[in-house]
Amino acid sequence: MSRHFNRFWGTQTDSLITGNDRIAWGNRAIGLANKDLYYYTITMKSTIWTLFVIIVFTPLISQALEPAGARIQGMGGAGVALPEDATTVWYNPAGLYFNNRIAVDATLGFSDIGLPALWGISYLKYEQANLRGAGFGVYRLTSPFQPDADAVATLLSTVYLTPIGIPVGVTFKYINEKWPDEERKHYFTGDVGAFVPWGKFLVGLNLQNVTNPGSQIIPSRINLGVSYRLGQMITGSLQGSFVSWDEVEDFDQAEYRLGAEFRPSSGIAIQAGRVQNAYDDYWTGGLGLFTNGGLAGLSAAYHWFPSGNSDDRFYVSYRYLLK
Repeated sequence: MSRHFNRFWGTQTDSLITGNDRIAWGNRAIGLANKDLYYYTITMKSTIWTLFVIIVFTPLISQALEPAGARIQGMGGAGVALPEDATTVWYNPAGLYFNNRIAVDATLGFSDIGLPALWGISYLKYEQANLRGAGFGVYRLTSPFQPDADAVATLLSTVYLTPIGIPVGVTFKYINEKWPDEERKHYFTGDVGAFVPWGKFLVGLNLQNVTNPGSQIIPSRINLGVSYRLGQMITGSLQGSFVSWDEVEDFDQAEYRLGAEFRPSSGIAIQAGRVQNAYDDYWTGGLGLFTNGGLAGLSAAYHWFPSGNSDDRFYVSYRYLLK
């Protein structure tokens, strides 16, 4: 299974234990026979598929803003199953496993001329050979309901490769939040994410703010998505989310995001996407320019709201990958 991950994303595996070795070691460690492991995998995939269908077809009621990665913002913000750079610290901490490198991303988001309404800094360092590393991020967000409110979230992430070869990531999160006419509030919470290969697809799951701390800007969410890569030129991503705000204590709200990227060469990439929820129904697009074989790049994205009261948004980000 680990080798399948690395065939899909093109990462190096020379120093890793092979997939068969991992499965054998896992069976010995947790006392599973091969048949038990097979049924365990089938059950996991069936559960993920059922959850994905429920998310996508739940009535669309709410939304949440994202402060990380203009590239992913150009793809509709469907980032839970896209672990290719440092923004995985925000979208899915299990993605650290796929980044056998140091990676940095700095993003600014604008809804008007002036200072950025959103910003984010993501950093990670991970060594696949030693299965060791961590990610760090600081993000500033505003509320889709109250522009004068803001929150700053600080994240510290790590990842564990399970005996059956599935990476599971954990994020510790501190939120500092200010709402108009209220005292500043502080929350401690966390995220839990995972990646599972499914044929030529990669399934990503991230439980954000698992303790549902009551933030009115950063909601608790179950994000479930799937991505597909066709060679080095085309990437597609679909994401559905259950969303829970402070006043809603169950996961009965949903949104979905769809995105695609076309990369005709290592120096340029074009993104497009669509987002739908009860408040907004909008389109996204983006452009990325890269140097040094794609390791460094500047990306820009635009969110176009053809109707409603929301302002169009513009994102710009710089990323650097150090092998």
